[in-house]
Amino acid sequence: MRRRPTGFTLIEVMIALSLAAAIFAAALQLLLGMLTAWERAKEGDLEADEKFRLFAFLKNYLEEGGEDEVRIENLPGERGEMYLTFSIENSPLTRSLSEEWRTERYALVPDREAIRLLPFVEEDEDRPQIDDGLALFGEGVELEYWTWDASRENWDDTDSLDTRGGQDPDLPGYLIIRFSEDDRRWIRIGGGEGGQAIW
Repeated sequence: MRRRPTGFTLIEVMIALSLAAAIFAAALQLLLGMLTAWERAKEGDLEADEKFRLFAFLKNYLEEGGEDEVRIENLPGERGEMYLTFSIENSPLTRSLSEEWRTERYALVPDREAIRLLPFVEEDEDRPQIDDGLALFGEGVELEYWTWDASRENWDDTDSLDTRGGQDPDLPGYLIIRFSEDDRRWIRIGGGEGGQAIW
């Protein structure tokens, strides 16, 4: 009795290779699409998905900026309350504000209605009001700052950067953006110190 040969036929091998090629092509297209979207988003491309675009835009400038770029400062004319300030150059999102207020430096300012980018101008110039800022995220989105406490070797979290005991606050290691209880995203600030935060 003659035994049938074992193994795959040429047709079966060709079908398997075709399916693998199709799956690989789909995965590659998805990856390239995500990379393209990220590049567009971090530059402030107005046609990218809004929530992803705005988060990626902010993440790009805060993570890439070193201690010279990202600072904690008072808004000119204000006392007490401190904000993260950083430079934004050549972005479509802020171009009109930069031209109007002649600045490329912005403060990240939360209020009751939105989280805004407010142009940061010199002390002796007319100052923009809160409504003049670019609203990034609407009502219900909250900011939280995480600062590394070296003496206790853990993270302190707060929702403001106010001065304490007459000393300027340390630059946070992380900025947390809380969209909802189930959706919070973190941004590692360029000049921040401390170990990796683990949730």
